[in-house]
Parts: sequence; structure tokens; C-alpha cells
Amino acid sequence: MGAIPERFNSSQHGTMVDLYFSMARGTPDQSAMEMTKWFNTNYHYIVPEFNRQTHFQITSEQLFDEIKEAQISGISPKVVLIGPLTYLFMGKETEVGFNRLELLPRLLPAYRNILS
Repeated sequence: MGAIPERFNSSQHGTMVDLYFSMARGTPDQSAMEMTKWFNTNYHYIVPEFNRQTHFQITSEQLFDEIKEAQISGISPKVVLIGPLTYLFMGKETEVGFNRLELLPRLLPAYRNILS
């Protein structure tokens, strides 16, 4: 969803993969984002961090490209996408007095873009 915490929004990350690893594992200057179990399984996810300045946008076309490639090859991929409220509730607020549900109007256009 492109909700990259401000502490990772710098030019020190050469590629998106570098950025993803920095967010997951941290850097010498920045702590990693929290990881938690996906619905009590042994799978984990990086917990999104939300504050009043959080904005949402598609930051990579890779998944869309892979879906098109599969379709061209005659494969019908099954894509599973959690809903916007689930996404917000699986994240955490990083600002006192802020309610993550305030972000729903900003999040919905990103979901519309993904689904269109």
C-alpha cells in the first residue's frame, strides 16, 4: 500500500528491495518495523505503522506484471487481498490521540486502483 514510515523515506535505499530489507531488518540508523504472527500461524508479516501523515499509493507494479505474465501463459492466478479495514486493524498507530480509522478515506482510492 506504499505506507512507508517517514524514517525510511530517504535516498539511502538504492532499490525497492533495499528499502524492504531496511524496513524488515532495520539499518544501523533505524530500527526495524515490528513483525507479528499472521492470524496465530507460524507466518509473520511486517506491521504497518500509521500516523496522521500516512499516505497510500501503489509503489510497485511487479504483482500486476506477474499476473499479466501468468495470464499470457494460460494460467488464471487466484489473488487474495485483505480488505481495507483488516489492513488498518492489523497495523499500529504511532501517534498519541490518533485513530487509524481516520485513514480510511485516504486508503480507499489505493484499493480502487488495485482492483481496477
